Amino acid sequence: PPGLAFIWCSDRSWEKMQTVKLRPYYFDLLALKKSQENGRPLFTPPIPLIAGLQAVFDYLEAIGGINELVKRTRVLAQDVRKRLTEQGWKLFPKKNPAGALTAVHLPHELQGTSWLEFIKQKTGLILAGGQGPLKGKIFRIGHLGWTNAILIRGFIEKLPDLFRDFLKEA
Repeated sequence: PPGLAFIWCSDRSWEKMQTVKLRPYYFDLLALKKSQENGRPLFTPPIPLIAGLQAVFDYLEAIGGINELVKRTRVLAQDVRKRLTEQGWKLFPKKNPAGALTAVHLPHELQGTSWLEFIKQKTGLILAGGQGPLKGKIFRIGHLGWTNAILIRGFIEKLPDLFRDFLKEA
C-alpha cells in the first residue's frame, strides 16, 4: 500500500550508523531497531497500511506467488497493447513500456482531463492521466494486481464508441 516503505541495511551499515552523531528523529534507524527488539513500535504503527499489506500477501499466496503475478501482468499487458494498437491507438513509449501499465497517447481531438472524467461518468472506471509534461496528453491503463482481462477487454472494446460519444458531446 502507498505510504509503507521497507528498509534493509547491511551489517556494515548498522556499524556505520553507530558513529553518526546527528540522526533525524523520524529516520533514526538505531532507535527504531532498539524499539523493535524490545517488542514495541517506536511510533504509532499504521495499522490500516499493515492490514493492506497483509491482504496483498494473501492475494499473492492465493494466485501462486509473485512470479505468477508477474506472468499474469505480462500476458495482460501484451493483450492490452495488441488490442489498443489494432484499434489505432498510439502507445507511449513506443519501446520498452512499463510492465504494470499501458500508456496511450490521446488524439489531438481529446482534452485529456475531460476525457478521463467522461470515461469515469460513462463506465465507472477510473483511468490515470499523464503527469507533468504529459498531463492531458496520455491516459494510462493499469494491469497489475486486482484487475482482470475481462474488465480491461470490455473497456477496450467500448473505446471506439466512447471516443465517438465524447467527440459528439464536446
